[in-house]
Order: sequence, then structure tokens, then C-alpha cells
Amino acid sequence: MIIQTSVGVQETFTDNVRLSSTNRESDLITTVHLGLDATLNGARTKGALSLEGAYDFYADADDLNGWTLRGIGSGSYAVIENFLSLDFQGAITNGNLSSFGSSAVERAGVDDRVQVSTLSVGPKLTTQLGDYADLDAAARISWIAYDPADGSNVAQTPSDATLLSTALQIDTAERLSGLQFTLMAGYEEDNDDYRNFGLLGSAYVEVSPGLSVIGRLGYDNVSENSIVDIDAATWAVGLRYRPHDRASFSIEGGERYEEPTWAASADVQVTNRFYLNASYSEQVDPDQGFIVRDLTNFVGLGEDGSPLAPTEFDIDGNLYDSTSLHKTAQVEALYVWEAQSLRVSAHWRDRYFYDTQTNDRSVTTSVAYFRQIRPDLGFEIGADFDETYDSPIYGESRSYEFWTRLSYDLNPTVRIVGGYAHADDKQRTFGGQSFRENALFVSLRKTF
Repeated sequence: MIIQTSVGVQETFTDNVRLSSTNRESDLITTVHLGLDATLNGARTKGALSLEGAYDFYADADDLNGWTLRGIGSGSYAVIENFLSLDFQGAITNGNLSSFGSSAVERAGVDDRVQVSTLSVGPKLTTQLGDYADLDAAARISWIAYDPADGSNVAQTPSDATLLSTALQIDTAERLSGLQFTLMAGYEEDNDDYRNFGLLGSAYVEVSPGLSVIGRLGYDNVSENSIVDIDAATWAVGLRYRPHDRASFSIEGGERYEEPTWAASADVQVTNRFYLNASYSEQVDPDQGFIVRDLTNFVGLGEDGSPLAPTEFDIDGNLYDSTSLHKTAQVEALYVWEAQSLRVSAHWRDRYFYDTQTNDRSVTTSVAYFRQIRPDLGFEIGADFDETYDSPIYGESRSYEFWTRLSYDLNPTVRIVGGYAHADDKQRTFGGQSFRENALFVSLRKTF
């Protein structure tokens, strides 16, 4: 096992400590950081864990003092090597109830700031059905909990949840010349009487080199008390194009959940410099289920070593306590030079809530540039934009964030970081609030 610890201190100046539109007050915040990173690579047991705790001391507004906890962990134990394993994933992160109201730098004491904790554990089976197909089966129990962040006032958090899920996939992969067949089955339920059973068979027929016709046929049964009642067949047709092993495109349309549906994806790598991933999908799930699924995707990208993998697990969008038809489109692009990189992303979401028959629609964009000026000196600059243009609870709002920082490695174990961050948030509803915050910070961190 490899263990690395760290300790650090950060001093932050803010010109709007309570994120107020009037009577802005400045303050100094001293933050003490403690960190732990561990990696285990045994014969049967493998895992990775990253934890960080930070405590904010406010010079004047000491009622806002508090802890911020953040962490991510995943691992597996091979019960039977190359056949059966016990897997786990867990995370602690922080976010706001809505995209409105985030501070320029992460800190305790911000109103409506929520700590979200989630843990999933269960067996996974991987084998082959003779020479014909690959078989993957898994079962999971997942817990998700919402708590007011330390030092924060939160009106109401979403409900904690326990989710049970099973999944089965059979895939012929590339065993058949010009043909590929897959069969997927899944079941999910939670402690609030949500039930979801799905069955989907797919066929890919190659009609020319790299080009395949997609055909899908399946069935969905989704229910939740008297709120959701879907019992319908699903079908889709489309195209998949793979010009080479570093590029894949697909588009398909059909019917699912008793209404027209679309799906699309693009995954491109041009040499070792340009990476692009884009997708559009539609899925019914409780809000808690989407967070668990986002964690699974985050861990998967990290394990695959994808350059597009995010460095931190964050909660995106507004938090709800309802089952919805979640339509989402996203694009991530990364261009890498020898000592520079440019990352651009955009996410669009449209959630239709079955209980209120209303929608939450939002868009998030971000851009970040990094330059390694010299081996011990790095420069970063970036900006984020969030807009909620329809919400049954939070109303319309928009927020801008801008940040820049300079990092200097004093030696291999000591890093100094200094920077500036700006936040500008506004609620577009009648009588809505707005605020601006500027923050300057400098930190020193030592790793052991």
C-alpha cells in the first residue's frame, strides 16, 4: 500500500463574505487543509482513496466557521480471479441546492450549501459463454445522504435514499463477421417505492467498412406509487460509424417511455493532442439515482485513463427529490500541446418531473487553459457559466465564475499557489437576489 499525506494552509480575502447584494462585508479566511491519498495494488485487492478535510476560520464572521469534507474512493476484491469480484465506490462532495449562490472559492458558511455522500457496494461477475459471447452481471446496493454543510443554513435537503440495482449484459463483440448482438437487462428500486425494469436487445449489421446499421427492441416497466406508470415497448434504429479505432459516431431514434426518443454519441481522438466526447441521452430515474450513476461514470473514466476524465467528482445542476425523465446533452473537448492544454465543456439538461408535471432546464459551460511555464511554475485561467432558464422550485437564474492561479513548486514536496476568483450570480425572477464576490487567495501545501 502506498500512502501519501499532506498538510496546508490558505489565506483568503473576500469582499462579500455573506454573498449579499447590499451591505457587502469583507473578511479574511484562514483555512487549514489535511489530505490523505492511498493506493492498494495487491494480488486480489485493489483500490484508491483520496480524502481532504479543510476547516475555515473567519476573522470577523466566525458564525460561518466550519469543515469542508471531500473525498473519492473505489476498489475491488477478487473473490475468484477473472470471474467474480466485490466492488465498491464512494464519494463525499459539496454543492448548492441550486446553481445560484456559489461563492467564488469553496468555503464553509455559504447558505444552501449541501454535503452529499454516496456509497455503492456489490458483486460483479465477468465471464464468457464459450466462444460466442461475453457476459457481465452485477448487483449493487447504494446509499446516498444529504446533509447541510458545516456552518451553512439550508432550507430543506432532498431525502436520503437506498437503491438496489441489478444488471446483466451479453455481448458477442467482434466474434461474428459484420454482426454484433447485445442483450441487456436491468432492475432498480429504491426505498420510496420506485421500480424500474428494462430489457433491451440490439443488433449491429455492418453494411460497409466501418458503417453499421443499428436496430434495437426492448421493454420498460417503470412505476412509483401513483406518480409514474410506464409499461411500454421500446425500439430504435440508427447508424454507427467507426472510421478507425480512435473514432466512433452513432445516432439513433425511436420510441421509449411512450414517446419519441433520440440518442447520439461521438468519441474522437486525433493523435495524442485532440480529444472529443459528446453524447445525448434520455433516462428515467430519481434524482438520487442520477447522482449514483454519475459517480459510476466518474470512476470508470478514471480507471480507463481517459484524458477527458474530470479531476474531482462534483454535483452538477439543481438538486431535487423527484423522479424525472432526464434528457441531457454534453460535449467535452481537450487540446494538448507540449506544455499547454485547453479544455472546453458544455452540458444541457431538461428534466421533466412526473409528480408536478413541470420542467427544470439548465445549461452549464466551462473553459480552462493551463500552461507549464517551466518545470516548477504553472499558470491556469478559466471561466464557468451556469443558467437555469426553467425551474419549478428555484426559478430562473444565471451565474458567472472566473478564476486564475499561479502555482510554484518550492521543492518536490512543497507547493505555493496564489490566485484570484470572481463570482457574479443573479436570480431572474421578480424580486430575485443578486450578488458579486471577489476573492484573493494564497496557499502553502506540504506532502509527506
